[in-house]
Amino acid sequence: MEAERHAPSNLRDLIVHLDWRQELLGVAVVLAEAFPVYVLCGVIFLSGGETWTFPFWIVAFLLLSAHAVCRLLDEMRVWSPEYEIKMLAGIVITLIVAIKFASFPHMSTLDIAWFGDALRSLAFLPNDERRWVWGVVLLAAYSWWRGRVRAEPNVDSAFGLLRWGSLALFLSIVVVLAGAPDEAQIRDRLSVVTVGFFAVALSAVGIARLKLEGVRSTAPLGARWLGTFVVPIMAVVAVAILAAGIFSRQFLDTVLWML
Repeated sequence: MEAERHAPSNLRDLIVHLDWRQELLGVAVVLAEAFPVYVLCGVIFLSGGETWTFPFWIVAFLLLSAHAVCRLLDEMRVWSPEYEIKMLAGIVITLIVAIKFASFPHMSTLDIAWFGDALRSLAFLPNDERRWVWGVVLLAAYSWWRGRVRAEPNVDSAFGLLRWGSLALFLSIVVVLAGAPDEAQIRDRLSVVTVGFFAVALSAVGIARLKLEGVRSTAPLGARWLGTFVVPIMAVVAVAILAAGIFSRQFLDTVLWML
């Protein structure tokens, strides 16, 4: 029977209490999920003849922030109504940041006019947005919903992410190839996205296996560690590079030249 878990009294207690492998696994799972979402955003946010894609860092920022805040509140044993207040604060702050840099990147952060334009966009009034503000709101809503309902990751969920995430990535790439114009920037990012997804997803699998086998962070990096963690990742990344070559022959030629 597991020992009863107590709420950390301060940040230091929380850091000592956390299992770094579990936290790294959570981050890897969230980042892997960000890649298919990013590809879809590259199509959804194409408007007004613009061809540049949605910034990946905003997708990762929203998903990771939602994951981190929900995880922190759970570990600190924060209860209602304080839980809802802090959750709402996190949602508002991350949403404002995402709207500013996604929809109004051309305006200075100190120029309050962008905030007024954001409100006008939400009211469907004329504004100077570069990307659809309501789309950013929906992306933030999805991110916080996932942060709230995502179960604690483990080996099974890591393998499930690799399986179903690969399918989601494939379908999102099909959507890009079918719906995005030839000059759209997202088309040039498909190779990097493919490799990035498999690298991060396999890292999640490796970390989950390390945690399952009870390998301590202070253990020497011997053959067992390499066989458990590094070799599978390198093997699947190699497959991902070949898959990425399907979408970009130039990318594949570059990798082969480097080898």
